[in-house]
Amino acid sequence: MSIEIGKTIHAVPVRTSDALGAADCATDAVASNTARIHQLEERCLLLEREHARAVEESIQWQLRTAESLQLKSSAEVELAIARAELHSAQDVIQELRCQLAASSSTVQESAVLKAYSANEVDLILGHSQKVRLR
Repeated sequence: MSIEIGKTIHAVPVRTSDALGAADCATDAVASNTARIHQLEERCLLLEREHARAVEESIQWQLRTAESLQLKSSAEVELAIARAELHSAQDVIQELRCQLAASSSTVQESAVLKAYSANEVDLILGHSQKVRLR
């Protein structure tokens, strides 16, 4: 008598006495498969936890990135404002330098006129004293 046990796709004929030993092997195989399934389930749980941790970490990095981009944007706006203020201040400085140059020129002209006027006054006083003395 023979019993066919499916070890692969093809059935393999075995004798009845071998089938009893095969039953013990099958029980061992079931236990081994159960243990393997348990190991794989534990591994799956660990991987799911690791995935959840990685997703959480990814979210945190995305938030930090968004915050950094917001800070960068704000800094760029402040930089643009500061550059505009600097340009305006440079324009004011240039205008003041022009006014200072014009004022210096006017002061020099006034000093020359004052010296000329003082000279003229001295001449007039000298003439008036000569006239009085006569």
